Amino acid sequence: MFDLLNRIRRVDPRKFTPTQWVMVAVGVIVALWVLSTLLSIATTIMPFVVLGILFYVGYRALSSRSEEAAKVQQQKREAAVSQADASADRAQEQVEAVRARRLVEPTIDPKTGLETVDIARLEEQERRLMQQAKQADADEVQRQLEERRKRLLGNQSSE
Repeated sequence: MFDLLNRIRRVDPRKFTPTQWVMVAVGVIVALWVLSTLLSIATTIMPFVVLGILFYVGYRALSSRSEEAAKVQQQKREAAVSQADASADRAQEQVEAVRARRLVEPTIDPKTGLETVDIARLEEQERRLMQQAKQADADEVQRQLEERRKRLLGNQSSE
């Protein structure tokens, strides 16, 4: 490669023969013809390439807008659902508050005319809560036993 570059650099145009000058002229003409052909092909194809690029850019722009619109609609739906959930939670809390207030409600005894407190509902709720707590404790103890058993079995199998 370097030898070729050195030979090209050492060329002296004053020492060219008429045949070499003709070959240089033919080479320049052929090079210009090849460039002209490539440019004509490029100018023929270029409008189609530009149209293709424009269609692609337009498609991407429209699809991104539709994706943005879909995202906005999804966000609106999620906001509506979360708002509905929040209002349902508030309504449930209000219902629970009313029920809690009515657990111990004074009633008037028709025989004596005095207010008496009916604590049967309160006692029932306390029984339910105690039963749930016992069940939760039993479940927790069972879970801890299972974890310990798994740890012990895991240690035995690794030895």
